[in-house]
Amino acid sequence: MKLSIQLVTWNGARYLPHLFASLRHAAIPDATLHVLDNASTDDTRAILEKELSTCVIPHTFDTALANEGFVGGHNRLFAQYGPDDELVLLVNQDMMVEPDCFARLIAFMENHPRAAACSPRLMRWDTTRADGKTKVIDTLGLRVYRSGRVMDWMSGITWSDELAQTLAHSTVSYPAGERYVEVFGVSGAMPCFRVAALCSLPGSDGSIFDRHFFSYKEDVDLAWRLRHMGWKTYTVPGAVAYHDRTAASPRTAGDRGAAEQWNKKSELVRNYSYRNHWLVVLKNTPWHAAVVWFELKKALYLLFRAPRVLWFCFQSRKLFRRMIQQRRLLMRARRVQPIELRRWMT
Repeated sequence: MKLSIQLVTWNGARYLPHLFASLRHAAIPDATLHVLDNASTDDTRAILEKELSTCVIPHTFDTALANEGFVGGHNRLFAQYGPDDELVLLVNQDMMVEPDCFARLIAFMENHPRAAACSPRLMRWDTTRADGKTKVIDTLGLRVYRSGRVMDWMSGITWSDELAQTLAHSTVSYPAGERYVEVFGVSGAMPCFRVAALCSLPGSDGSIFDRHFFSYKEDVDLAWRLRHMGWKTYTVPGAVAYHDRTAASPRTAGDRGAAEQWNKKSELVRNYSYRNHWLVVLKNTPWHAAVVWFELKKALYLLFRAPRVLWFCFQSRKLFRRMIQQRRLLMRARRVQPIELRRWMT
């Protein structure tokens, strides 16, 4: 299958040599690499030019005049290069990949035509280690809770043979012998999407993510939309990559863990994360009592601890109305009833 690999960078000078070192050893059949630098202010552009000069993968290199965000950068690349390919794979700048990672993901998508997306087993990258590799899981995909909150599944858990066997018991092998597990959605850190699935979504305008998100929660929004339309997403544990997550998810879904993690975030991240969470809720999430109660608790917490986040959210009220309009469009076109989606909300 023809693959388009997209890399959007922003001030990633310390990561890029490691990423490209891993790409040089990767088996990537019939692929093109498309790189966009999002107006970096460090040495990112110079490093990209150096690395791409010796890159054997066919590639393109563009630069943005201003930071277009994770969403804007990937949507721009996809509009330019993605629609003609069968698969599009997004790679974060703070990643390293095992040599067979891409080949395993492509093989999986070839054998599962109803799979909208898949992702490797993402492990934590420890920058203090020589090779960076750890046995700590970064994410195995997205998990949605009864409250409507979406978190990285298995984040912070140590990968072991016992855990691998547990996952193997709940998965099915396809003819090539690869194991996989169905998940609610895939993380935006390294998803591989079927282009036909992206183009089938209601209101699709030739982009991957909803342009209103800029950064944060755009992968959650896309996971919901794919689910509403009956598509499935998977994690392929045999495909492995390493990710240096700057803001790791809490180990549990409890209120205390959520509050502790929230306090570690910068104000910019808090603003967009909370606002975009509401965009997801208004546009996609099936409403019930647990969702309402969670949102009330969170709003009260912010009222006393971070009122400026609520003000930032209030300033986006016109955008909220637009999300409600998009919800109506999605609900009319959906192929899966809410009761089926609520089975994922555990």
